[in-house]
Amino acid sequence: MITFSRLLFDAWALFRREADLIVRIAAPFVFLPALAAQLLADPVPGFPATRDQPAIEAGLDKLTLWGQANAGWYLLADLIGLYGVAVLALMLADPARPDVGGALVKTLRLLPRFALASVLVAFPVGIGMWLVILPGLYAQARFAAVLPVLAAEQPLGAARSLGRSWRITAPA
Repeated sequence: MITFSRLLFDAWALFRREADLIVRIAAPFVFLPALAAQLLADPVPGFPATRDQPAIEAGLDKLTLWGQANAGWYLLADLIGLYGVAVLALMLADPARPDVGGALVKTLRLLPRFALASVLVAFPVGIGMWLVILPGLYAQARFAAVLPVLAAEQPLGAARSLGRSWRITAPA
């Protein structure tokens, strides 16, 4: 059974032992897609210089149009990044300890579950950030173990992994 302290200990040991491998997975699946999205997307429109209501509304309209036009790049980068993080989670937390090839294949099969868990985490974290930031940071910390829990405690579902993460990250 996974615990938060064990997860951190294993993560640090894995990083020290497999830093080269982690970088080789994180670079193409996490960092490179985020950079590509930044390069392929149009520049974010600037905020209006004047602070009157019509100028602010026009600026928000431009930002909305920019978001609609470029959402695909960012969603694709997020999905590829999630795949990379899920591969690392499987390599770290799966009791079978798959090799890179095995983790890549297994993650493809489990990607819908990882994606659903990511979306389920985004709701309380996003609402918490909207409420005054601290509740969102608290929710993010409590749900930090969702992907490793999914990797370690298969066939646990996405929704149950949130509850499990909430329990293992509870203050002592």
